[in-house]
Amino acid sequence: MTDVFKIESRVTELVQKHQDLQRKATALEKNVGQLTSRNEALARELAEYKDKYKALQISKAFLNQGEDAHLAKKAIQEVLREVDNCIALLGND
Repeated sequence: MTDVFKIESRVTELVQKHQDLQRKATALEKNVGQLTSRNEALARELAEYKDKYKALQISKAFLNQGEDAHLAKKAIQEVLREVDNCIALLGND
């Protein structure tokens, strides 16, 4: 009878550990979701700052007219190509 009690006790202990692990897994999944959302938000913010930095470099180039002028011309050409591509795509519709 003692062996049955030990087995029953051990099974109860294992069930409790399993439930604890399930709760921990659920909490970790929630945490992963929150961190993923935060990561996506930070990635969007970084992209915005990169765009602002690029615009700042271009505006600085117009003010200094040095080496940065070449950068500004190059950036303007790139933007013009993008605009031309957009116009071409709109014309195809």
